[in-house]
Amino acid sequence: MLTKIRGAMLSNLLVFICLVAIVLVIGMRDVSVGTDTVNYVRNYYRVRDCACLEGGFEPGFQILTFLVASTGVSSATYLSILAALLVLLVWLFLNNMSQMFDYSNVIVWKTRLATLIFILISPFFFNASVNVLRHGLSSFFLLNTATFFLRNQWSRVILFGLLAVLFHRTALLYLPLVTVLNVINTERRRRVFYIVLLGLAAAYSVGLSEEIVKVEMRTKSWT
Repeated sequence: MLTKIRGAMLSNLLVFICLVAIVLVIGMRDVSVGTDTVNYVRNYYRVRDCACLEGGFEPGFQILTFLVASTGVSSATYLSILAALLVLLVWLFLNNMSQMFDYSNVIVWKTRLATLIFILISPFFFNASVNVLRHGLSSFFLLNTATFFLRNQWSRVILFGLLAVLFHRTALLYLPLVTVLNVINTERRRRVFYIVLLGLAAAYSVGLSEEIVKVEMRTKSWT
């Protein structure tokens, strides 16, 4: 029993060290890495210098930027904090998912760890953490909203759904999909739907929804 506890503690420690390393690698990257990194850094210094919410980003993202900027930390620390929030949302999603299925603790841990590794090494996570950061944060707020919906945790559904929209307005296109979970009863159907939902989140975090909105705006301007 003691050996199992020590093994679990060691596994948790190794995972924690790996996650911290990932956060630092993302946060300490050069501003030339990522399509929007330089824009986020410029926005951070603008908010820090004026001590205001000035900028063209969504209010939730700007409030977080303002709170970090008020401490006067460097842009690398700012990017690290954003990366830490994204990793935390990923872990929360996996934790919520594991609590919804009646598996043994060992299977739950192995499944959660395997899924975490898959997400962290995927182009999806790279885009979410480097190229389209606001999309990435919003997408995992959405995924957590879906898990809270299935568990009837309505206050968290409202909170995380609102945060998803406040971090990126195009989350409004995906929130209605969460209600579909209410009519899915069997475990297999839930699994299939979560795979689809994760795929949509991947498309969302690489900016597909933003492109759809742009196309619609162009279409309206032509008519």
